[in-house]
Amino acid sequence: MKSILFTFSLFAFSLSYSQSFPMSFDSKVTTSDFIDFEGRTAIVIVNPTKTGINLSDSVALMVRDSSQIWAGSKLVLSANLDFSVNTKITMKVYTTASIGTVLKFKLESSAGSVEVDALTTVSGSWETLEWIFAGTPNIFNEVVFMFDFGNLGNGMASSTFFFDDIQQVVGPPAPSLLSLLVNF
Repeated sequence: MKSILFTFSLFAFSLSYSQSFPMSFDSKVTTSDFIDFEGRTAIVIVNPTKTGINLSDSVALMVRDSSQIWAGSKLVLSANLDFSVNTKITMKVYTTASIGTVLKFKLESSAGSVEVDALTTVSGSWETLEWIFAGTPNIFNEVVFMFDFGNLGNGMASSTFFFDDIQQVVGPPAPSLLSLLVNF
């Protein structure tokens, strides 16, 4: 009986915190939806940089401090992502970190994980970054954000990241395997 109750509780917990794409932080996702790890905390706040390409009222905020180089936060989706056509994930990001800062976007499930990096191209302005997942199996239902991956943050402005408007969009198709005639 205890195991049935425990399983039901986990199921109910996962449903109450699951999300889907497209994802904005104006109403759909709240601070309590984030699952933080290694001391990192992601929260939803009023957009302090309401300019350029992001005029949203609310955004997510992650500040890197001196915990681990892989610290981050994740969100559980309500269904597995389907990469048969929409092979690209885009997200608006604002940071004053230096150009070329690594933003790792990782997908996870009980069957494994896959990760793709994007590099910032501006500092002190909103930009749309993209991660290509062409050829990725449709088994992932968790998205993980690891900003400035590989470095310990210092909690200052250059370790502060705002993000918003996460979408899965049409991207390049998965590479096809060539069939070669081999004759020895």
